[in-house]
Amino acid sequence: MAVGLEVRLLGPFEVLVDDQQVRVVGRLRSLLAALALRTSVVGFDDLIAAVWEEHERPSDPRRSLQVAVVRLRALIGGGWIETGSGGYRLTGARVDAMMLLQATKASRSTVELDEVLSCWRGEPLQGVPSALLESTAGPRLTESYLSILERRIDVDLAEGRYAGLVTELRDLAERYPLRESLWVRLIDLLDRSGRRAEALACYEDIRQRIADELGVAPSQDLRSLHGDLLAADGAPARAEGSGVPRQLPRKVPRFVGRAENLEALDAALAQQPSGLCLTLSGPPGVGKTSLALEWSHRVAEAFPDGQLFVDLGGYGIGDPLSSGQALELMLQGLGFEAGRIPSSTDARGALLRTSLADRQLLLVLDDARNADQVRPLLPSSGTVLVTSRSQLRSLTAREGAVRIAVDGFSPTEARTFLSRSIPVPVGSRPAADELARWCDHLPLALAVIAEHAERSRYDAVDDLLAEFRRHPYVLDMFDLGDDQQRGLRASLASSYDALPPDAACLFRLLGRQPGHSMTLTAVVELAKLRRAVLLTSLDRLEEAHLLRRTGPDHFELSELMAAYAEECALPVLESGVTGVKAVRRRRLSA
Repeated sequence: MAVGLEVRLLGPFEVLVDDQQVRVVGRLRSLLAALALRTSVVGFDDLIAAVWEEHERPSDPRRSLQVAVVRLRALIGGGWIETGSGGYRLTGARVDAMMLLQATKASRSTVELDEVLSCWRGEPLQGVPSALLESTAGPRLTESYLSILERRIDVDLAEGRYAGLVTELRDLAERYPLRESLWVRLIDLLDRSGRRAEALACYEDIRQRIADELGVAPSQDLRSLHGDLLAADGAPARAEGSGVPRQLPRKVPRFVGRAENLEALDAALAQQPSGLCLTLSGPPGVGKTSLALEWSHRVAEAFPDGQLFVDLGGYGIGDPLSSGQALELMLQGLGFEAGRIPSSTDARGALLRTSLADRQLLLVLDDARNADQVRPLLPSSGTVLVTSRSQLRSLTAREGAVRIAVDGFSPTEARTFLSRSIPVPVGSRPAADELARWCDHLPLALAVIAEHAERSRYDAVDDLLAEFRRHPYVLDMFDLGDDQQRGLRASLASSYDALPPDAACLFRLLGRQPGHSMTLTAVVELAKLRRAVLLTSLDRLEEAHLLRRTGPDHFELSELMAAYAEECALPVLESGVTGVKAVRRRRLSA
């Protein structure tokens, strides 16, 4: 039966009038899509932004928009587009995207959810030439689709309909590998189905992916589910028949560079093969976990009593592990049944030290929040390797830990890293070096840009750099689509949120200043704070790796830190169709 006008945005763009396809091309697609994504009047400025990028707008965009509306009305019929106060409105049309968005706000039966999900034909807005809609409405529609799909899966799980769900969830997890809520459901389903070993393997898979690609810890939901699996009766606590834990996650494939850091770790181990505590400290996204795993695998044979690995979640989305929780995981890894593990943190620490006395074991503590979280976990023998965004100064002062700073990639390492995803011939090295500077040489930032290059099928690094220069919001280039909690902005936010109020205020003030290098005198003049308070705040920023000390009285904000500091100091501005964080673009110094 004919339904009048139908606009399909959930997959390849299609328009039907009375069930007959109508050919809409070019910018008219962007115009119709922008109208279809709103039930109210869409303002002239919002429509212009959706149809034309800023650098290609006509001299009289309002007049050009009116002409485009006339042409669109001629194609689909004049009655569907109304002229309203300050813009236009699409009325009476059936829009699959709006059905999807509305379904996220109301309770639906399984049949109704399946009906909405059947509208999904692939990634949304295919064939719509609007960078604005692709970067904003696209992720929103994908998120709505996945949310509804998860609701339908939850109904199936609650009603015991497991048939085919494992296959479906595995496929979804591969298509959206960093969406942790899908992995939570897959791991839970495997456990319900009596496949606990597979559930534990799935957790290790997603934990490693997150560490490799984003350099952060899994969510609290995933970590809690993992703890439940380990604590369940019959969960495997030790390697089959050996009693020697081998918990190191797999190392990063095709590891790049870090020769100086690896040599420093080797030298420290050679000087003190037992009772050694090593710390790797550096800014968010610098690749501390990847370095720790690379070195740990290289020296694993030097620790015949095994290797333990604990993700402390110090700067993850959820709360960090308490020392007591971490000790429980470590004791389970050594083979202790849940009933044999004491309830108090002090007793657990004593049992761990007793169990590891005179044993050559490597303990890797990843993503520590502070020294107080780590200190109760230190055994009296063996070697401990800790990664943290904090410098963990008191571990160095009190426990004699050897601190090794982890900095961004060198230009050569950055070019090697980028060349995995996009060719970097000799003639393109300057472009690759500039792109690396935009990324502050951070592996996480470079990984996001490399993924963008692969997904967008760039065949020249110069073209990728050109897009980077054109983009109005520098931090938005490092977003991860439907998984913003794992992007670079979220990684920086977790460090910023951990700052004391005075240090956070100073960080925001520094972000509003032109240029990134400053003297102590200039900072004193800017902040108008008592010198003691100011020095403490500067020290906190340096300890958190949000600010660099380049001399006794000189400091520097990196490009990305400066952009994020500026963003923290500015309000969030909502834009009609989308809702984009507006931040002035910071350009690299010459």
